[in-house]
Amino acid sequence: MRLNGVTANNGWNWCRRLPAPDPAVLAEFGQLAFLDGLRAWYRKQTDTPLTNYLLAEIAMVSQNTIESWRTAPGCATHRPLSTRDRVLILFRLARYVENRPIKPRPRGNASAPRWSPAEDQLICLHYPSAGPAGMMERLPGRTANAIALQASRLGIAKPRKKRA
Repeated sequence: MRLNGVTANNGWNWCRRLPAPDPAVLAEFGQLAFLDGLRAWYRKQTDTPLTNYLLAEIAMVSQNTIESWRTAPGCATHRPLSTRDRVLILFRLARYVENRPIKPRPRGNASAPRWSPAEDQLICLHYPSAGPAGMMERLPGRTANAIALQASRLGIAKPRKKRA
């Protein structure tokens, strides 16, 4: 099946400005297939999952409604998703992704804390005599490799051992 020249199995390339989807073609997609397609497309665009909370916010409905869309058609809690709502959700989600602020990725190892000026001062004072292994006692939570790397960044070299 094709929707405006885009096949249904390729995740619906909604990012490009396609002409408005034909409601008759859009209604042919099963409700679960439509919701799964939305989630797959959103994950591909943003690298984050489309949660029920976010989908409810975009569709302007309650979370209970979102959950009732995913139940089987024979269940008492099932609520059908109209073609009009599908089109609205489709365009609201595309607009949300376009206007979403881009968060910069953290540089380096985000789990390790930044080096404090006090730690840098300790390295300046004691690294030349103690070396990275000796500095591990003074800087708990830092590995010998991390200490050696920070000393290198600060321009401090460990004195070389004299050969006999």
